[in-house]
Amino acid sequence: MLVAYSVMLAAAWLWVGLRPGPGLLCSADSFFGAPLPVPLIHVLGALAGATAGLGVAAASSWASRKLASARRLEEAFARLLGPLDPFEVSSLALFSSVAEEALFRGALQPAIGLVATSLLFGLLHVGPSRIFAAWTAMAVAMGFALGALALSGTLLAPILCHGLVNLLNLRRIAALAHEPP
Repeated sequence: MLVAYSVMLAAAWLWVGLRPGPGLLCSADSFFGAPLPVPLIHVLGALAGATAGLGVAAASSWASRKLASARRLEEAFARLLGPLDPFEVSSLALFSSVAEEALFRGALQPAIGLVATSLLFGLLHVGPSRIFAAWTAMAVAMGFALGALALSGTLLAPILCHGLVNLLNLRRIAALAHEPP
């Protein structure tokens, strides 16, 4: 996985580095259109991303407790991923969020637009069986949400959202994988 995420990140840096315009981390001098200093854009973006990520993770946790289909999906992930230790969970959440957001929101979205990027993001999240179809659909929806966060002017917003969602969901899935059958 680390190799795949490294390739994604390198591709994003190369893509953004070859095009004229702003860099990868900060794409504007405004926060959702309001002109602000870049450090403040990063702070507000981080707050927006963290808030959105915590909200999505809370909704996901609620769904896994209340909806049998969501619980079955988490159980399928637990079987697929196996038992993960806290370092593996944290590493996977960090590397996936940084690399995917750099590629999809930092490089692709400015070039091909929100809709195409969100659909491609969903395609990256196609699972090995039909039970993962809901995950793919959620990835498309999250592609739109993360793309909207990228419009904040800083890539920190979608990176933090994506990272928190992955971290909190993977922690729950890892706990399932450690439960006796």
